[in-house]
Amino acid sequence: MFGLKLVKSKDYCDLASQVKLLQGLVANKDTEITLLHGEIAELKKVLATLETPNGSAELLTDVAETPLVAEKPKRTRVTKKTTTSTTRKKVVKKSEE
Repeated sequence: MFGLKLVKSKDYCDLASQVKLLQGLVANKDTEITLLHGEIAELKKVLATLETPNGSAELLTDVAETPLVAEKPKRTRVTKKTTTSTTRKKVVKKSEE
């Protein structure tokens, strides 16, 4: 199945201008990529020339046997005292006989 589409000259000009614009963007990105590859190569050369102090590098390691645990304060019970005494009525349920 093939379909035909009528393209107006204005649409064709718009598409052609978009293609030119996008080709320019691709060219700019390509130059940026080549510049970055050059910078990466220079940084690799600099890294190769760097020396570590005392000729060898030591990695810092954690010497603790167990991880640190934060101590929680001990909870204390607080009782509130009232100045007035209130009596409660005892509820007695009568059993049905």
